[in-house]
Amino acid sequence: MANNDSHPTPLFDGQTDASALLSDQREAFQTVQIDGATVILSVRPNETLGVTNGIGSDWSDVAGFYLYAEQVTLAGSTRLSRTMCNAHGSAVCPATTNVVATHTLSIIDSMAFDVSGQDGPLPNGVNEGTTPIQPYDGGVGGNRSLYVERLTPQTASIAITATGGAGSPGQQGAAGRPGGAGGDGGAGGQVNMLIV
Repeated sequence: MANNDSHPTPLFDGQTDASALLSDQREAFQTVQIDGATVILSVRPNETLGVTNGIGSDWSDVAGFYLYAEQVTLAGSTRLSRTMCNAHGSAVCPATTNVVATHTLSIIDSMAFDVSGQDGPLPNGVNEGTTPIQPYDGGVGGNRSLYVERLTPQTASIAITATGGAGSPGQQGAAGRPGGAGGDGGAGGQVNMLIV
């Protein structure tokens, strides 16, 4: 249906509860796993991120985190997916992607997102032989995007950390045996924020 300007009449005016437009109320909140990433779609009145009684505060064990919701309230701190490298120089460490896109964003106190790469794990034991084990590199920092149409007027702050993980220390050498070199630190991630 068109209005007088011959533009389509919007189905959602931003004032009505969007879930009223759904044919089935179970469609109001959906969680989907796609290639190890978690995708959350919500038209419920509010989703709280950063506390355990909301949609959670620790998403570090998934390959990516995508939240698309009508309204999001941020409270406390949230760990989002983080990368970890395999052995030193032997693998490409793809950065994880984390997205929050919302119509309205509210913040309680302050909010901290951590998408830093994981530190390289400590090497096992002491080198008794002639060749120490290869160190682990730090994971690259994740990519974090925040898209907001309306930010409620508050003085709270958002802190986003996307540092690369530290490389593992070198393996210790036994008496008369060589110690190992440390791993390389991971590159920092990328942070994008768009508030319109």
